[in-house]
Amino acid sequence: MSNDRVDTNRPEYSWIPFFEELARRLHEDGWRHRQPEIVAELKRMKAEGMVIAGWADNLTDWIDPFSLIGTVRRRITFENAEQIMVGFKAFFGVDSQVPVEGPITPPMENQRSFLFHNVGEDNQADTHWALFEHVMSIGQNIDSPDLADLLNRSINIKWAGHANLSGALFWIKPHSYLKTDTIAHYLGTSNYSDFGQNYLENLVRIREIDSRPFPVLNADAWLTEEFLKNPHDVNMWQVRGGKEFHMVDYFVENEVTAVDFGLNEIDMSQPWIREEYIVESGNANGELSGFQIGETWRFSKEIRRRDLIVMPTDGGSTQIRYGFALSDRPYHETNSKDFRNRRGVIWRSRQIDARDLNLPGAATVQEVGAARDALLSRIVEEESRGARAGSGSGDDDAGIISGDGDRNPDREPRVWVVHADGGKNAADFVEHGDVCIGWNELDLGWCVDLDDIKAEYLDKHPNASAPVVGNQAGSLRRFLFEIQPGDWVLTLNPPKEKTFYYGKVTGGVLFTPVDDHAAPTDGRPCRHRRSTQWSVDVRQKSEIPGQLGIPLTVRELTGGQRDAFLRLVGETPPDRTYAVDTMREEGVFLERDKIERILAQLERKHNLILQGPPGTGKTFLAKKLAYALMGERAGERVADEHFHQSYSYEDFVGGYRPGVNDDKQLIFESQDGAFLRLCRKAREAPPDDKFVMLIDEINRGNLSRVFGELLMLIEADKRSPEYAVELQHPIEDAPVEDGRFFVPPNVYIIGTMNLADKSLTGMNVAMRRRFAFAELEPQFASPGFRKWAAENGMPDGLHRRIVARMGALNKEIAEDSSLDRQYAVGHSFFCQFPVSQSLTAEDWEAWYRDVVEFEIRPLLEEYWFEEPGKAEGAVAELLRGSLEQISVTDDSTAQSTETGE
Repeated sequence: MSNDRVDTNRPEYSWIPFFEELARRLHEDGWRHRQPEIVAELKRMKAEGMVIAGWADNLTDWIDPFSLIGTVRRRITFENAEQIMVGFKAFFGVDSQVPVEGPITPPMENQRSFLFHNVGEDNQADTHWALFEHVMSIGQNIDSPDLADLLNRSINIKWAGHANLSGALFWIKPHSYLKTDTIAHYLGTSNYSDFGQNYLENLVRIREIDSRPFPVLNADAWLTEEFLKNPHDVNMWQVRGGKEFHMVDYFVENEVTAVDFGLNEIDMSQPWIREEYIVESGNANGELSGFQIGETWRFSKEIRRRDLIVMPTDGGSTQIRYGFALSDRPYHETNSKDFRNRRGVIWRSRQIDARDLNLPGAATVQEVGAARDALLSRIVEEESRGARAGSGSGDDDAGIISGDGDRNPDREPRVWVVHADGGKNAADFVEHGDVCIGWNELDLGWCVDLDDIKAEYLDKHPNASAPVVGNQAGSLRRFLFEIQPGDWVLTLNPPKEKTFYYGKVTGGVLFTPVDDHAAPTDGRPCRHRRSTQWSVDVRQKSEIPGQLGIPLTVRELTGGQRDAFLRLVGETPPDRTYAVDTMREEGVFLERDKIERILAQLERKHNLILQGPPGTGKTFLAKKLAYALMGERAGERVADEHFHQSYSYEDFVGGYRPGVNDDKQLIFESQDGAFLRLCRKAREAPPDDKFVMLIDEINRGNLSRVFGELLMLIEADKRSPEYAVELQHPIEDAPVEDGRFFVPPNVYIIGTMNLADKSLTGMNVAMRRRFAFAELEPQFASPGFRKWAAENGMPDGLHRRIVARMGALNKEIAEDSSLDRQYAVGHSFFCQFPVSQSLTAEDWEAWYRDVVEFEIRPLLEEYWFEEPGKAEGAVAELLRGSLEQISVTDDSTAQSTETGE
């Protein structure tokens, strides 16, 4: 086994000395017997504005050490955690520096950031203190005969939980203990029938199969799980350390990545702004090129913790290593003879075949562009398969993924029309196993986003109009970045485009060199292509309804066209059907006739606002109304925006936004906003495909300013070229040839509005005339809420209690002269049920009290901030009695409310 310690000079492990010393101070200075002082300090810190766990308000004289440390490890910002640690440093006399980054470990959930249930009961807190002091007294030894028993005593305290308790042990002794989540990640076990004994035995097993320090294992497991939750949210960087391929082994062995450029005299970990960085790096005298400055800036300031780092292992980029960045900041060692500026990385032991991906060129640091999606799919597959560095899980050859086939079997294939060169070379594409796009004169290999594509297009076609550039660049973007292996493609076949070929994409984008006449050097007709397995069938275009031969070179088939194609090739289209019944099954508590009336108003006006008190499910309902309007669950045709006081016309419609050119000069570039981007997708789709813009908290924005010309254009009877107008900036893919814009008739707007917040500006009459309004009310007494509660296991008595108590509370709010019915408390507060499927009556009672204490109480205190006694009385009434003691009055009130009496 290994007790090797990590390098705490690295930012990602800089938290360890502070937490270890904090634990020593708690143990050695006798804080077990000074708990009232700790409680007073926590309350003082909260009074000063720090985000301390809500349960701290209820503390009396007792606090256990694990919950205390957990105040830092909740899901809060690092800035707030830093404030708390500064306070702890002064109060407990900690000499270690406050860490520059937080621990890479799964944090506590806010609602479970304490490890004993009945706060104030000294026996529970003291049980945790007994475990804590024993752990501190035995040092690195886990063979103590009393340890398993103490672990079992603590785990039996309500809310302690395996993950929280083991996580707390990891924070105070990070080289001796692991979170149970991490153990399950490596050993595949989550069974702790005898928690203490099983947990300690698994620690020994982990040490036998992986010699890396426990903080590394914990970070490794956390990074993988976070990545697999949302892989497409991760940035991916190619880093070629000093362009020295022979350094790969050095980087992997030392768990770092680095840049060179002879910049060892510069400390890149300092928080300089870009201009200062250029001066500090010596570039003021032209010692470094702008190219090098850009790369070092990206390395030091743009790579973030959890980003993927890929590193070619040879000059041909046929094999790559990949890993996850561990820190938001680089670190350095002043006496390092190698790379002073480096980043911690957890590298994977296996290599990935990248021969068909065409990774970016020789730049030292750059984002992976066109090859990103295909490479990401391979990494997802690799991570899902459980390959871990040092885990001894098989030979390396098994980790090499071939360049053929669908990379991500869980991704639903999309269907694309690719109509390059007017179809004149379609047969040649099929013969060579390619799907291609034209524009051989363009060099797209360096492009990583739409702006790069436009720049390249304008470089070769400087006189092109803005609409032409927008149309062409849009098709190129879809071909480079959106089509993925596993997607279907079809290409039209002359003469007169009456038939088409179809096939499945099997590889990433290939960029072939061209000669002086822009002809590919390999003799193919097209330089930009993707490998494709074509069918031998040639099908009639008439077999797919609607128009296929449209001006756009690349577009996606959606809705009925997509489903018709899938049936044509023998695949069953996914059942995306969505209707009013689906909404009600998924927790919409409104009656059918009201939902149908709301949908009818949305169809009539094209613009709808859902308004009502907090917690009435406005945002929840809006997304489901969008699906019901479409008749299918088509998330790709829904856009979400959230208005706020700083939200602008440039965000929603578009305009000129600041940027920096290659010479580091400030420039302003024309960019489309969120609504125009949705309108472009709607124009490219069949007219029967409906698109919806969801605007949460619509009245938080300055609506006249945000909508601008759209104030007229969103009207249902103004959605045609006849009413097109010229916007304030040149737009992409303009619907009218002269660059004017109109809102397509297949675009709808659904907004939500909370009228209880009187600090917000209301909608003016002109805006109101464009929208239909639907009022939502609390649905506690609805049959839908009763059914939903029963299906989730809520005891019937508790349901009746909620209906009666919340009905009485909302009646009191509505009759209050300082409030009105818009301040009612909605049912959504009680729709986030506990995840466990085996809850006792006591568990449900605790859940109910938590909702009242931590969610409804703060709302009522805000409502009656000038009458605190009124809020306190309302909360006391909600908490009166227990599940078994529900009064006859409550029961009869609930029943009469439910039956409408």
